[in-house]
Amino acid sequence: MKDLKKKYIETMVSGIPDDLSELKDELSIFYTYPQVQTWDVKWENENNEFLKEIGIPESAPTMLNFKKVPEVDKGFIVIGFNNYGDRILILKESGNLVFENHDFNNRIEYLNKDVISFFKTVCAFADLMKGDQSFSEKMSDIDPDAFRNDTWWHREYLETIKTEQSD
Repeated sequence: MKDLKKKYIETMVSGIPDDLSELKDELSIFYTYPQVQTWDVKWENENNEFLKEIGIPESAPTMLNFKKVPEVDKGFIVIGFNNYGDRILILKESGNLVFENHDFNNRIEYLNKDVISFFKTVCAFADLMKGDQSFSEKMSDIDPDAFRNDTWWHREYLETIKTEQSD
């Protein structure tokens, strides 16, 4: 996973001019969560190790932003926000990453099955942004449920493809 983190950072900063070193630094920030064990999330332990050792990017495609200090609640952990201001949560009962869609009475919508599949998806999306057209194939291996019709990743993929075709 450390190699995947390194590849992700390289992908995100490639093409950025050297005189924008502060931007490169910002895109390389990852938050780790050494207290993850205390959250009592029901998921594979490798997710705990991942958050303790690797972490998640402060800012990730598709304009997802994460918190250095998460808010731990009874049934979930608030770890960030999407570009619409919706909270990104880890559900304690399943380990799923979801968001609260505030446009639909805070309806819970699926992002990924766990934090590892989330990071792999973010890496695949970063590759898509750099021209790799295999995102849909990668998603069938990473987390097929995250790429169903009308899910976050499916909508973002369609929007990205549409933007590329109009350029």
